[in-house]
Amino acid sequence: MTTIRLGGPAARLTEPTSDEELIAVVREAQSEDRQLWVLAGGSNVVVADEGLPGVVMRIATQGVEETRT
Repeated sequence: MTTIRLGGPAARLTEPTSDEELIAVVREAQSEDRQLWVLAGGSNVVVADEGLPGVVMRIATQGVEETRT
């Protein structure tokens, strides 16, 4: 997922497409006491050849909308 194609795989890769999925991934990682990394586009990211333990979350939502109450 890195743009320069360096490094090993993630133990788990998720790509939430909604706010609800994103929140669920974070909660699951917290409940399992797993490390969580957030990846946007992947530019300028270098990962060790051993990869990453835990969860890498590549955010695939379509943006954020502000709601005032």
